Amino acid sequence: MASADGAKSVNDFIRRIALSSYKHSSSSTLAKGEAIVVDESARRALGDESVMEAVRNCSGDKAFKRVLNLFVSGLMEEAKVATIQDRDGWVTDTSAQLSEAICHVIVEHRRRAEDTRLDLTHHAGKYMEKVLQAAEESDGGNSKYNRCKIISESMMAAARRPLSDTIRGEYGPALILAEKAHAVAPSPVDKIRHANSSKETDEVAFRRDQMDLLGRRLFALGSNFTPATEQEVSLSAPLITELTKEEFDGAMLRPLKFKLTVDRASTMETLNAFFRILDKAGKGKFIEKHLLGSTNLVGNAVQAIPQDADNSVGVLKALVRASPATGTKAVSEALSQALKNSSLPPQTKSSLVNAFKEIALTLSSLRESGKSVDDSGWKSIAENIALSSIEDSGADGQLIYSASQAWTELTGASSLPKSKLDQASSLPKSKLDQAERDVLAKNRARRGSSKAATRPGAEPMSTSEATRMDRRIQAKQGTAAPNVARNDDRSNTERVNSSGSGRRQSRSQESLARTEQDIISKNRERRSTPAVEPSVDHSGEGRNISRLDNRINNKIRSEGGSEKQPTMNSKVEGDQLEPDSTLRSPFIETSHGVGNDGGMEYGLLSTERGMGDSGGLAVAIAVEEEDNTFIPAAIQYDPDSKPPIFKNRRFRLYGLAGILLLVIIVVGVSIAISKNVSGKSKRSQQVSVGASGEPTFPPTMAPTTGREGEGLLGEFAKISSTEQLSDPNSAQYKAAQWIQFDDPQNLALDAVNLLQRYALVVAYFSLQENGPWVVCGIEDNSHTDPSLCTGRKRVYTGDVDDPNDQNIYENIDDENKWLSAESECWWFGVYCGDDMTVVIIEIVDNNLVGQLPEELAALTFLEDFRVYWNGISGTIPHWLANYRQLSDIELHYNKFTGEIPDGLYEREDFERINVGGNMLTGTISTKIGKLAKLKGLFVMENMMTGTIPTEIGNLSLLAFTRWFDNRFDTTLPTEVGQLQKVREFWMFNMGVRGTIPTEIGKMTDLDVTRLEANLLEGTIPDELFNARKMSTLYLHNNNLVGTLSTNVEQMVDLQQLTVKFNSLTGAIPTEFESLEKLWRLWIYKNDFEGAVPPGICNLQYLKLTDLIADCAKTNLINPPKNQCDCCRKCCDSANGGVCSDVDS
Repeated sequence: MASADGAKSVNDFIRRIALSSYKHSSSSTLAKGEAIVVDESARRALGDESVMEAVRNCSGDKAFKRVLNLFVSGLMEEAKVATIQDRDGWVTDTSAQLSEAICHVIVEHRRRAEDTRLDLTHHAGKYMEKVLQAAEESDGGNSKYNRCKIISESMMAAARRPLSDTIRGEYGPALILAEKAHAVAPSPVDKIRHANSSKETDEVAFRRDQMDLLGRRLFALGSNFTPATEQEVSLSAPLITELTKEEFDGAMLRPLKFKLTVDRASTMETLNAFFRILDKAGKGKFIEKHLLGSTNLVGNAVQAIPQDADNSVGVLKALVRASPATGTKAVSEALSQALKNSSLPPQTKSSLVNAFKEIALTLSSLRESGKSVDDSGWKSIAENIALSSIEDSGADGQLIYSASQAWTELTGASSLPKSKLDQASSLPKSKLDQAERDVLAKNRARRGSSKAATRPGAEPMSTSEATRMDRRIQAKQGTAAPNVARNDDRSNTERVNSSGSGRRQSRSQESLARTEQDIISKNRERRSTPAVEPSVDHSGEGRNISRLDNRINNKIRSEGGSEKQPTMNSKVEGDQLEPDSTLRSPFIETSHGVGNDGGMEYGLLSTERGMGDSGGLAVAIAVEEEDNTFIPAAIQYDPDSKPPIFKNRRFRLYGLAGILLLVIIVVGVSIAISKNVSGKSKRSQQVSVGASGEPTFPPTMAPTTGREGEGLLGEFAKISSTEQLSDPNSAQYKAAQWIQFDDPQNLALDAVNLLQRYALVVAYFSLQENGPWVVCGIEDNSHTDPSLCTGRKRVYTGDVDDPNDQNIYENIDDENKWLSAESECWWFGVYCGDDMTVVIIEIVDNNLVGQLPEELAALTFLEDFRVYWNGISGTIPHWLANYRQLSDIELHYNKFTGEIPDGLYEREDFERINVGGNMLTGTISTKIGKLAKLKGLFVMENMMTGTIPTEIGNLSLLAFTRWFDNRFDTTLPTEVGQLQKVREFWMFNMGVRGTIPTEIGKMTDLDVTRLEANLLEGTIPDELFNARKMSTLYLHNNNLVGTLSTNVEQMVDLQQLTVKFNSLTGAIPTEFESLEKLWRLWIYKNDFEGAVPPGICNLQYLKLTDLIADCAKTNLINPPKNQCDCCRKCCDSANGGVCSDVDS
């Protein structure tokens, strides 16, 4: 504890410098602070709660900077003193406390001054670097190394503190400052004290620990807290910026994938901030290969939109920036699929459409940035996915328009005219959505990506056809007598007007021409008016347009129109027209249309009712003169057209009968040909076999006929549904097509392996949701022979703690690719018996993503099924229990959900079941006792609950079992004593409580026993030490009491024993001296009495290299709790169990 004087001086000083009104210069303040922290009691006081309360009262950047300087000065002084006085450890209580305080000041500053440009982490690092660089090179050069090591380890200890409500973002500054100190440290020159240390090995180990800790803290791995906030991520920005691809794929991805599984929504804020930093650092490509697959960043972000739209959309934008081609397609497809859910609330639909819009804007920004961007597929994505999904979403009309506008402009096509939206905005609300839909329909027509919106029986017309139609109509109008009333000579305008009430007079061609010219003039005048904001008044232009409107209406009335013709009068505000109640809006749905001519659309008949007595009068619409594109949004109409012949009822009846007769003839001929060819083929085979004793290849079958095709589908329907076989998107359909038309083997209907080959092909197509397989898929071009590939298999090092063990492979040359011409028995990962039936499937870590198809149940002789380390999802198939000979199921490290099927417990023949590393829930059934032949049971790393069934004692042949990292609430049943053949017993970190049963002593074959990180209490039973074959015994991090039995000497093969973080008492047994294979012994953070027996130190000349005890000095007077002359590390159990390397 700090003295009262030291605490008071520090407290008073901090309260003064924390005020913005403090007037002393920075240099004088720093000097005074350095003088204060020379006092050890003052340094200790810096971590007191009263001092930290004063820190929280800081006001302004300067105040925080002054306070931070004081804490850093204290840490520098502590490192200097510790280097001189305490040569047995790196981290002292005070250095740890000061490191935590420094990080707290930095975080507090960031929370309270978000807009500041002051980076206190950078400032602290510079100050530390300056002081350390100036450190005296005394003591043979190790003084500076030791100071740096103390600071680095103290900061790492601060970063390792578990997350809590008050400890959130401190790990970021701690890791950055630890790196600063580590980088300044020179190579140790004392080769005796640092025999196992070098700059290179230190760098690698430090970087690995640093990045691993960063990933775990950012994504809150191992805690119930939410991942880092945007502010907390920003505190770690320098570290994220320096990430390598390997570090991202390893240290960041594993905790990220786990957090996405348990708390997807809250992870979006972390990802959004994280990806922004990566992108800014030019490392956005790191995330490209994780868009889909087991990580499935795209799917997770889309699914999180309802909970956190802003951050989820931010993540999607980062994904398309990282991969403008693949990412854009994947994101668009995911959003489109989400919008197909008709039960979505309106707010979610709007969020999804807005996500579409933001993606388009992001892509436009990428294109405009001048960078090289692969935009070749954007137009196709816009036309085939984005625009149709947006327009059919049912979201807010204005949002639909703006999102469609963004995608349309992205494709380079004519953008949707803003003026039309302006005009639509003044329509009644009931007309607004329809108006916008009409604009979008017109735009689709221009792109040619959709069909015309026509009336039943009408056909869309091309631009050239429309032009010819216009000329014919003009010719008719030019030759007709002015006052002739025949319908076939009437002008198009009169035809439309004739549908109204009363008889209308014909217009002369000359009058119509004048009217058209007035409309063209009016349109030109509108176009010549510059586009301005709506608030700008162009009253002069508006008056001119109004006068033209009146002239047009007067001409129409003078030519015999109704007295109640709709007018074109408009209120003008800027360049936006606001039609009055009688305006015929160009957005209103039309039911007739002819074409365009000379810059004028005509013949659009409004279906709107209640607009005067016009009875559906057509209104001319001004368009751009250079816009010659025909708008097929209305029905094409030809004055001379007659009903098509196919609309004649008699023609249709006779045509149908003719087609039916033709089909019957074709089918009959096909059957005859098929039988003839089949007979010849069989006779040919018989002759070939009899003619020569040499081996011959089976002759190629004739192409499958339609008759046999129907037969094949009938065979496939035995194991697949007809719906699947008729769905072009299904794996079953693709497999059937391949077997029928593309399979080089061209199997006949009676081929014994037909369904076997079909089932495997279905599996191949089903497990490609994340693209091609890593090796030996049909796309694999790694071999010079197009039918072969270079396979691979996993190689295990035997080190269960090796994190890289999963990535060690051995190549297998000259494997046959899947879907190659060879028998399916020779395909990579498939093994058959003597009768050519599949008995083993083993495809490991090969990007198999999707669900296991039920067709695999047809492989009735399957014995081993190993598809672990992939991305297979869905529930564990129930049909696995139906295999009569299946003995080995290995599905670990996939994405299976749900419970273990009840049927799996009913089979006595299973020898190994491995379903670990998935997302399984539920309990272990009491039927487990029926698995009489089971030798391996692995359920680790899931989310299973419940207890360990007592029926586990019936598994008399069980040799290996792993249950760790689950959510059980259980005791160890006494029945475990019946598992006398168990060699590996891994039950750690899974909620085991109670005592260790004495019956465990009957498990005499135990080799590796791991019961650490549970809630075990009571004593360690003496019977446990009966396991003479035990090589590893982990009991640390429990609540065990009592003594360590002297019977430990019976474990003559013991190599590792850890009992740290318990409450064991008594003397450390001298019997350890006889364990000649022992190399690891962790006995710290207990209450053992006396020194570590000297005889144990003699083992260091054999194998003992990792001995850690409570041997740290608490002060200069009192001896350590357990004196140790050969420990690698010494810990101080009285102060949180902080351990430090020992300088020997």
